[in-house]
Amino acid sequence: SASEIQSLYGASLQSGVLQLYYPFNQIANNRIEDASNNNYDGAVNGARVGGGVVGNAMVFDGDDYITTESDLDIGPAFTIGGWVRLDKNTLDTGQNEQRILSDFFVGAGGKTVNYGSLSLTVGAENRIKLGIRSADSSQSSVGAELRTPEPLQIGRWYNVVGRRDSKNNFSLYLDGKAVSSIITPVAPYLSDKLFTWGSTRYSDGQNQDRFHGALDEFRIHY
Repeated sequence: SASEIQSLYGASLQSGVLQLYYPFNQIANNRIEDASNNNYDGAVNGARVGGGVVGNAMVFDGDDYITTESDLDIGPAFTIGGWVRLDKNTLDTGQNEQRILSDFFVGAGGKTVNYGSLSLTVGAENRIKLGIRSADSSQSSVGAELRTPEPLQIGRWYNVVGRRDSKNNFSLYLDGKAVSSIITPVAPYLSDKLFTWGSTRYSDGQNQDRFHGALDEFRIHY
């Protein structure tokens, strides 16, 4: 059942206080509801509702995205996770990456405007990448990245969870199993206050690294 699927994977790995929860079940007035009751609703730009793992899901066809304006300040310890389905090979899209989620904004000359960031991406080899960066007062940054060892299969649902705990353990889980983990002092500092689901935002108004697939039951805890 849907409840058994949810408890089998993502729910057991979540920790901390629930800050954002997107069931992705419906679109109302071009918005999706944040079921955490924190009112971090998302603005939908072209994404549509389709069949999901638990109820419905949000489907991205490579020309759409969702933005979430929030005051979320994800600290050193956080968990982010949900269900991901890849519908098209990354290289077949003419891109090197497909962005599932990011908080960063790319300005002129490809320069990232905010220096602390969190991103979840499908890379050129169809492997999931979870990246974090932290900024210092000079706005230089250091980063850490985890990757799944094997590529995602097209059309299959995967439960993806990323965690960083208070002891600097940074881990990536796929279908309930830890597939990559490091110890790192790097922790994201989210300065942009705007999450983008399904692409990367650029200062010229274009959205690139567009995602071809579907997302379901995403949560952020910290």
